[in-house]
Amino acid sequence: MEENREELLEQLMPKLTALSERLEDMGIENDVLMAMESLPAVLAEVEGRQLQLACVPVAEGGYLLSITAALEIPEEDEENLVERCCRFNENSLLAMACLDPFRNQVIFKCGVPEAEEGWDSRILTFALEALAADIRRYESQG
Repeated sequence: MEENREELLEQLMPKLTALSERLEDMGIENDVLMAMESLPAVLAEVEGRQLQLACVPVAEGGYLLSITAALEIPEEDEENLVERCCRFNENSLLAMACLDPFRNQVIFKCGVPEAEEGWDSRILTFALEALAADIRRYESQG
């Protein structure tokens, strides 16, 4: 098990380092986060929100850039929040929202497949701006 983790880290760390450098070039502050119980990730702040970007291996041999953000929510009727997330998901082009009732958060997720040349700044800009716009739309749908 530990061997597989080390092998995976050897594959992921160059990708995360390149991703971190690309984000820095875009003027986005970030840090690479190593965690023992999950995949390493890049933490970045975009429009005042903390985002977590992780490279997830997929069965076909490539990688998916998984971007997640959490929105703290006031205590509200859980059924209402689930309905609100479903409504959001029906109209979202990129992000998906799901309720985490244990943390009192709505988690937004989106995935961007890796291109042959990796994730360039145009792709990252589009994904980050689209996610931010989706979160703003969620907040405004009240």
